[in-house]
Amino acid sequence: MDTLKTKSHFNKYGYVVIPNLISEKKINNLLDKYSKFKENNCFFYSQSHHNWNRTKECIDEFGNLTFSIENFTDLLWSFGFSKSGREILQSNEILFWLSLLGDYDKFNMHGNMFFDKSTATADHLDTWYIDTNPRGALIAIWVALEDIDGDGGSFIVY
Repeated sequence: MDTLKTKSHFNKYGYVVIPNLISEKKINNLLDKYSKFKENNCFFYSQSHHNWNRTKECIDEFGNLTFSIENFTDLLWSFGFSKSGREILQSNEILFWLSLLGDYDKFNMHGNMFFDKSTATADHLDTWYIDTNPRGALIAIWVALEDIDGDGGSFIVY
């Protein structure tokens, strides 16, 4: 991938798509740990509903968790799931692109969410909730763990 073109696109449009950045091995490890997390009926805090839940109370007919998990990389009682998430979100692959696109050499993971399926989040600006000082240097990432075809709804960048 041409880093100069990618940075130029990011500066012009405010987003980039970097396909196949994370290895299948890391993704499969995370998904395996996530399956165990659901099977063990673990507690999690729902970002979308702002309350504590057990996984088995929130599974739909397809086996998907219907609520998002806030800060899934910090779940002490599900270390394998949390660790595998950190191995992706704080990976050298992600840090490389963040440093290139953001012109910084250090980053702070303010928060993260894990979605098993869309929670139909309303359009919003992340900078309403969090930002940098000085304002405007926040970089958010979305890591899709499966191929996305657009039939699940749109992803909008303001």
